[in-house]
Amino acid sequence: SLRVPAHSRRARSAAMLDLGMYPGRRVALALACISLALPGVRTSAQIGPGARTPFIPRYEVRAPGAFDSDRSARRSARVRYRADAHILLPLLVTSVRIASRRGVGSASAEVRDILLPSGERALAYEFHATSVPERARGLDRLGSFREVVIGWDGESRETVYFGAMTVSKEETLDEARRAVGPKSSRAAYDVIDGHATGSSASATSFTVTRPGPAPNASAFFELIRAAIDPAEGKPKPQLTTPAGRRLSGYGFLGAFEALLQAVSASPERARGLSRTFVFGVEQRSVEIRDVDHDASRGREWGARAMVVRPEAVRRLACRIVAPAWKVDFATWIELPDAIPGDPAPLVAPLRVEYQPRAYLRLVFERES
Repeated sequence: SLRVPAHSRRARSAAMLDLGMYPGRRVALALACISLALPGVRTSAQIGPGARTPFIPRYEVRAPGAFDSDRSARRSARVRYRADAHILLPLLVTSVRIASRRGVGSASAEVRDILLPSGERALAYEFHATSVPERARGLDRLGSFREVVIGWDGESRETVYFGAMTVSKEETLDEARRAVGPKSSRAAYDVIDGHATGSSASATSFTVTRPGPAPNASAFFELIRAAIDPAEGKPKPQLTTPAGRRLSGYGFLGAFEALLQAVSASPERARGLSRTFVFGVEQRSVEIRDVDHDASRGREWGARAMVVRPEAVRRLACRIVAPAWKVDFATWIELPDAIPGDPAPLVAPLRVEYQPRAYLRLVFERES
């Protein structure tokens, strides 16, 4: 059975960064998984002459009702993070921090262990992250991701996912300065809708304009979904595997979850562990480069009652490797208690540090 380690025996979530999802930009607003409210496949849309065919994400077809708020779950848990930003001055071999600001954004993540109508067991993740423009000098960024890992506890694993993130092309500090300030609520978003199994992967990408503000993850998904014209999708070439070889069937969130579970099971052998995953039609990997006991942060979080066992806090140096790029990040976890017969605990990161640009370091600190 699946155990969620908890402070005061309350359930905790597995929050992941979608660091590995968007190539090139290496999007920061990510980790980790997830808020519920989008009903299953909608059939009530009125289609008449000239009407647009409604868009249906693949997860609604393969995993109907996975994010319905009234669907019962064997386990469910949710965490929230505060995002802090550090502005850096890049030098030849290092960088110097020149400014910091606390609370420039926030993120929520949830995971649910559910049974689908087909009887298959699945983990449903949802992650939603947003900047706070009044704290981020007007920078308005938002991203959400949903992922369902079907048959995650077996070998015939598959994943369906759907995500959207504000189009962001700033690569330098000067470009970022020009991007801040009042903006229209009709922001542009990059969207992806994908499916991965052990033998193939397929995905379609879109660029859409959100028609208005979204107060929460559920409203955001509804607005993005309604803005998509299926006829304007750009299918990616299908990824298939040669005979005798298999894809992992994981998306990023499921792969990172599985990696943290493996670290928790054998922390002394964690260095070098990795898990492969598919995003779009590209196979990537997330790996553990080093593991350190962080006694200082353990004492700090213990004093704040964020951990049960301060001595069990570990810092993991991680890396995502794609065919054309790689990116490093660090995450902190509390190793869960070992319980016989409960080999796969969900592990919620306590903190994540990530540098998406040479001039910017983001820190996601868990608050609940």
